[in-house]
Amino acid sequence: MVPFSSSATGSLEARLLSGAVWALHPHTAIDSLLIGANSRDGTTPFDYEPLPPLLLPLNEANELHWGAKLGPVVTKQYPASLFHGSKSTAFVTADSDCFVTCPSRRLAAAVTKAGVPVYFYEYAHLSSVPNCDVCVDPGAGVGPGAVPKGDRTWASHGSEVRFVFNSTTGPDDMNASITNICPFSAEEQQLVRAMDHFFGNFIEHGSPNSIAEHSGTQFPRWPQFKAKNSSMILSSPTLHVVRQNRQADCDFWDAIDDPAVRPH
Repeated sequence: MVPFSSSATGSLEARLLSGAVWALHPHTAIDSLLIGANSRDGTTPFDYEPLPPLLLPLNEANELHWGAKLGPVVTKQYPASLFHGSKSTAFVTADSDCFVTCPSRRLAAAVTKAGVPVYFYEYAHLSSVPNCDVCVDPGAGVGPGAVPKGDRTWASHGSEVRFVFNSTTGPDDMNASITNICPFSAEEQQLVRAMDHFFGNFIEHGSPNSIAEHSGTQFPRWPQFKAKNSSMILSSPTLHVVRQNRQADCDFWDAIDDPAVRPH
């Protein structure tokens, strides 16, 4: 992402609608990048109805998804015991890391090596309103129990968008003819303000840290990815920075040579 050339202020939406334009052409130099993924940002919720681990033992579900050779290896790397006994969390996290999170980290590392500042995030927040995340939306067909009770860090693909744009009303993820109403809790309003602060600053200035305060609230400083592969964890009620986030799991996927499991 190349920052807008704009002097607009206010909310992210106001900045985007202020007449600011992208100064992009095929030879534009990239000044900085904002890269990230969601905590459960995989494809499996869209591929299965319901998710295999809701019907099968985890090892069988992984062999069905990854094949007889790789399935047991994935089960060993992502045992349900690491996810409070949740087979669905282990299954979706492995898929998410392979196809979204770890490729995004590889991109961040490559761009950083080329000398471009990169700011990396993981969005890890489950909406407080039922049906406002695709994995707890009955229309997704993933089945009851896909998201374990009490897990507030589950974030499916696209679930951060309404927080970025402070939107509480919009089409259902699985059926655009249905309108979902997803109001924010008081804690989530803080997350909305933080994301507006970070994303808005990046659009205007190329860094999420350009302004120290926003709406009277102090936010943590967001380090560049080059600082020990740092990631900003966007969650509610707290934001925090993690060094070497997902390092062991991404090392696992980076070491696998089978092109069948690589993003194309």
